[in-house]
Amino acid sequence: MNDKLPKDITLEKIDLQENEIKIFIIDDEVHLAENLCTLLSNSGYSVDIASSGKEAMDKLKTQHYHLLITDLVMPDIDGISVMEFVKEKSPDTLLIVITGYASTESAVNAMRKGAYDYIIKPFEIDYFIFTVERAIEKIKLEMQVKVNYEKVLEYAKQLEEANTKLMELSITDGLTKLYNQTYFHKCLQKEAAMALRYFAPLSCLMLDIDNFKQVNDNFGHQFGDKVLKELADIIRESIRETDIASRYGGDEFFILLPQTDLKGTKILSERLRMKINNRVFRDGVHSTHLTVSIGISIFSPSMAEDKAKLLTLSDRAMYTAKMSGKNRIVIYEDQAENNQIDFERKRKKGPVEN
Repeated sequence: MNDKLPKDITLEKIDLQENEIKIFIIDDEVHLAENLCTLLSNSGYSVDIASSGKEAMDKLKTQHYHLLITDLVMPDIDGISVMEFVKEKSPDTLLIVITGYASTESAVNAMRKGAYDYIIKPFEIDYFIFTVERAIEKIKLEMQVKVNYEKVLEYAKQLEEANTKLMELSITDGLTKLYNQTYFHKCLQKEAAMALRYFAPLSCLMLDIDNFKQVNDNFGHQFGDKVLKELADIIRESIRETDIASRYGGDEFFILLPQTDLKGTKILSERLRMKINNRVFRDGVHSTHLTVSIGISIFSPSMAEDKAKLLTLSDRAMYTAKMSGKNRIVIYEDQAENNQIDFERKRKKGPVEN
């Protein structure tokens, strides 16, 4: 497994300046709070102070802080309550609690509730600075992880979208967005195998635009492309989700109809023929009426070794429709009715085991 990131994604290093780090000190010993504020401010940090839990909560309603340093024992609202308030409002705020020797148990309890660290009074200034700097390094690291995690997620989303697009391009015709010839043949193999196994009906129709060359000659290929796209839309609107439509050639279309007998295929073919016959194809300058010739074939067990024969027979039937005057539907009669009866008889015996 390749666990390396792609070369075109660059992870960011968060380099927060001291004045961008916001610290909030809460302690009812005002003199201590002011001294700590001065100490951290002189180091370049942005520092606010509050002398009570209530004052702190009022500020926390409107302000966000990266680091909160709070005494645990205060007369009105204790440090644990302030912690719980912060955790609910701003879960990413890091918490350091200050406590006296006599209340180390409270400090441990605060750690269980999510505090990052605790400092016991009285404390050395160097130790206080060390604890704060360690907390700030953690803040920077967590921010870096968050930013880069979001960046990797975005990249993964873009990659997934690109892969989906590539997959779509590999199986569809660029102009009409119907399936292309290669993918259609894969679908034919799969559906034919299912039809053989379960003796299920499988039909195919081939549709060819009558006199399409004249459309291109008279109105230009740009208008001809518009006609092909509109005709593909008509096909899409007329078939089921389980049906498989393909632009097979310039103006030739195949539609594979799983679980569809001859009667159902004839109904769909006539619906398509009429929709296209009644449509006026136009752009801002040109307009024209079109007709189509349609050939139908029915899959049979005799095609097991040559499943593409289903397409060949549809093509022959379509050619007969052309030769018979166009704008019509022709069924490959030699096998259609016999195939239908054959499948109905075998279906009663149940599926074939592989």
